[in-house]
Amino acid sequence: VINGIKIPKLQEILNIIDWDWLTNAKQHRVHGDFIIDNALKTNEGYCLLDWRQDFGGLLESGDIYYDFAKLNHNLIVERETINKNLFLVKIEGKTVSCDIFRKHNLIECQKVLMDFLKNEGHELKKVEVLTAIVLLNMAPLHHHPFNLFLYYFGKLQLWKALNQKS
Repeated sequence: VINGIKIPKLQEILNIIDWDWLTNAKQHRVHGDFIIDNALKTNEGYCLLDWRQDFGGLLESGDIYYDFAKLNHNLIVERETINKNLFLVKIEGKTVSCDIFRKHNLIECQKVLMDFLKNEGHELKKVEVLTAIVLLNMAPLHHHPFNLFLYYFGKLQLWKALNQKS
């Protein structure tokens, strides 16, 4: 049970993902690590830094939904919040509580991102599923207890994303 919601084991959740749907996207030029820290405002507009050399071996293009998910995750979980330990993960038996402090401007930016994606005809559900997978993927790379937060919060977000209507 995470934040009051009964959630199956992660393997069971992963088994219900339609992987063909999730990985079926028109190829685009992608950044590969599209987070706020990799964008600079210049006099001419914006410049993106730290491009990935490839996307799963592809040199020319990749899945734009991955970039959308990376940006979305960074609007939920950002460096300052992590560094200041402004997150909660509390485990009591089989019950987990998790929460994270979010700056108002990042919440507003996330709304702008979601409106942009919707207006451009992109699938919000796909972005949300991939965002949750990004969070889960990051969990083993981080310090304790943040790794536990990422795991349980990612699992919760994945379950919610998969159970929402398209």
